[in-house]
Amino acid sequence: MDVSSSNEEESTLDQTAEMSEDINTEEDLDPQEWELVDDEYVVLNLLGLISEDFLKTCDSSRVKVIGLLDSEEPVFQLDRFVFVGKREKASGTCVLFKVDKDEEPSTSEEEESSIFRKPEEDSENVGIKYFCCTEKTLVMNQAFLSNKND
Repeated sequence: MDVSSSNEEESTLDQTAEMSEDINTEEDLDPQEWELVDDEYVVLNLLGLISEDFLKTCDSSRVKVIGLLDSEEPVFQLDRFVFVGKREKASGTCVLFKVDKDEEPSTSEEEESSIFRKPEEDSENVGIKYFCCTEKTLVMNQAFLSNKND
């Protein structure tokens, strides 16, 4: 065994341990630098050539949002579909509900990954429950992207 390489490995491990200790010290975290943010809900209105069947089976890992908080025109990507939108105030109050099932949660991977699933029509133990209300909406129009010609 080479003694010099062993010493190099030990010094590298020591440096890594020191760096992780520096990162994790609570002295560096100033509570005044953090801002408490409440949850804020908006209704997303998708306009374009997208089918309801696609929304039911869409995988949540294929969703991307760009500029939701700081842009005048946020961009929403849902799998291969891209939407560009604008913020609007609803003409009334939008009330949001969630599905309330008395049954055990499903463990099916397909059902867990779908972000727009509807309750089964034949299930007797499905109800809805008040979730929240909001006056904020995002009206998103489908955008068709093309290659940029140089």
